[in-house]
Amino acid sequence: DGGCFAAALAAVKKWGGVLEHPWGSHAWAHFGLNKPPRSGGWVPADDKGFTCCIEQGRYGHYARKPTLLLAYGVHLPELDWGIGEPRLDPVVVARMGLKRAKRLGEVGGKGGGKDSAPRIGTPIAFRELLLSMARSV
Repeated sequence: DGGCFAAALAAVKKWGGVLEHPWGSHAWAHFGLNKPPRSGGWVPADDKGFTCCIEQGRYGHYARKPTLLLAYGVHLPELDWGIGEPRLDPVVVARMGLKRAKRLGEVGGKGGGKDSAPRIGTPIAFRELLLSMARSV
């Protein structure tokens, strides 16, 4: 990522704030951060920060979209924790068949090419949650 995560990590450690990153990220291991349980709950990331996994689907995303959060110096809210049921898009299943839809996963069948917004977008409710955490610094 050209040093982007390292710079963001240094900034939140110095100034406080919250980072979000995909569940499958290798950044936690690379930077020696404790990886939280997939089921949710705030746990220590290191000696000063906290981390958790939350599904953006609980906040309006069409897929579960598990996401890692890393927080320093912010209010740690109670979140809508848990692992939801898979959400395969019925349109994708109808178009590609169940087997291929499962292989693509919940986010793989939408967006892509010139329009990745449905897949990578952040739901408004989740965005507001992250902003409220950042503002609590």
